[in-house]
Amino acid sequence: MMSDLSNNNFESNHSPGQNISILKKSLIRDTIVIIIGLAFFLILNILCELLSHNIGASLGFYDHGLNDFTSPSAEYIFSFISLSLSAFISGWFILFFTKNRISDTIKLKIELDKKSLFILIISGLFVCGFANLFSYQIANIFNLPLPDSSFNNSSILSILTGLLATAVCPAIFEEFLFRGVLIGALKKYGSAFSIIVSALIFSIAHMNAAQMIFAFIWGIAFGFIFLKTNSLLPTIILHFINNFTACMLQIVKNEFGQNVYFICSNIMYILLIIIGIIGLILLTKQDKTFFKLNRPKPEISSKYVYMYFIITALVSLIVLFIISTLAISLSFIPIKNVI
Repeated sequence: MMSDLSNNNFESNHSPGQNISILKKSLIRDTIVIIIGLAFFLILNILCELLSHNIGASLGFYDHGLNDFTSPSAEYIFSFISLSLSAFISGWFILFFTKNRISDTIKLKIELDKKSLFILIISGLFVCGFANLFSYQIANIFNLPLPDSSFNNSSILSILTGLLATAVCPAIFEEFLFRGVLIGALKKYGSAFSIIVSALIFSIAHMNAAQMIFAFIWGIAFGFIFLKTNSLLPTIILHFINNFTACMLQIVKNEFGQNVYFICSNIMYILLIIIGIIGLILLTKQDKTFFKLNRPKPEISSKYVYMYFIITALVSLIVLFIISTLAISLSFIPIKNVI
């Protein structure tokens, strides 16, 4: 039997006071479930990586001495399997225990006319260009380490598998988990709250200071687009465009060197910003209220929502840390295999 808070809608015959009490309890439950689900995501990624090393070594694709794959295509395929499985399993876990249906999360039908959708996607290119340039400028100013974004283009097979692992897979499964699942589970507590929290978690998941800046800006914009269209398709398209562009620029870097790459990347991201600004202007002219989300306000005060979420999240993280520390100390986790 579904609870009073199933399907992302809060509808009950309780009094306002009882409704708020139920919402608070639901928020605590959902926060704990999300923390555990994200822990699953991390653990599954580690386990899949360990398995890929062992399976790759047995097939001759991985060298334990070099601690690296000898076949780029094999590495990309294992990366695809790792991310897709981790995102799907942890996403399903969160959906199940927050009492949300997967059919309500994965929606491809868009609640927006085709013209507005096209202009919205063009506008989204502004976010891709701006977030990339801004995060890299911050990284240069504060001397922050940049992620290893190398892309192997030694063969047609490595290019195709590389695009599958770095452009197609993240676009589908990261959007499923960080936009569809997280926002789907939290939007009953307020649109702004669900967007900010999902963007923050998406940012932290990148585990790199420069990328965290980019991912947070991106998460805010993509969260809005997801709620505005009630579909993952636009964010999947934008996510793919961004990652595909990054892959193409890496090929330019491999073939023509750092200087040409620097010039091309700046030109590309500036063009995306210009195109995006044009899209934003067209959207604003078409509908001045377009950037307002017509979502009902939650019955619970936003200050309670943030307070309960932060407290519950901190407590959950502390409990998970204690459990993992005990497991390590009792040798339940084979650390020598993880390092």
